[in-house]
Amino acid sequence: MVPVKGLLFDVVREVVADLLGEDAWDRAIESAGYEGSYTSLGNYPDAEMATLVVLLAESAGLSVDDTLRTVGIHGWRHLEQRQPELVAGVDDLGTLLHSLNHVVHTEVRKLYPDSLVPQFDIADEGPGRWLVTYESERRMCRLAEGLLIGFSDSRGISTAITHVSCINYGDAACVLDVVVT
Repeated sequence: MVPVKGLLFDVVREVVADLLGEDAWDRAIESAGYEGSYTSLGNYPDAEMATLVVLLAESAGLSVDDTLRTVGIHGWRHLEQRQPELVAGVDDLGTLLHSLNHVVHTEVRKLYPDSLVPQFDIADEGPGRWLVTYESERRMCRLAEGLLIGFSDSRGISTAITHVSCINYGDAACVLDVVVT
């Protein structure tokens, strides 16, 4: 079992509070039977995050995929406010994508040495278009998709992302077609 950093729990809680109100998070924690006292530096079981996402999706009337995407879109702002140095000076999507593995995630590991970050393979498909292969034991590619949209929105970049294939639906890999529109 891969532990989830408490930072992610904090971001999810903040997004839920923004969109559904503080009570929605508390109800999900209570319904799951969890203590709910997550700290940003702590590690928590993946199963807790998965259960909370399912409960929050049900509460919001969304699919788990849509819930993860929504958390990513709205969570970007919270992540960047907490750790602005991770993307300081990055204002275009191509730069962000090509810096994920070697810059952004390297900095994340400095802050959180025991963190497990996803790996991305970025294939340039022409100006403003990339095929992004997402690899992670967590299988939270829809969260990654949402974070990319959140980044783009924060920079005023219009972006279309199509999930070409998904490991959660039986495909060999999660591949996103990312296009600046």
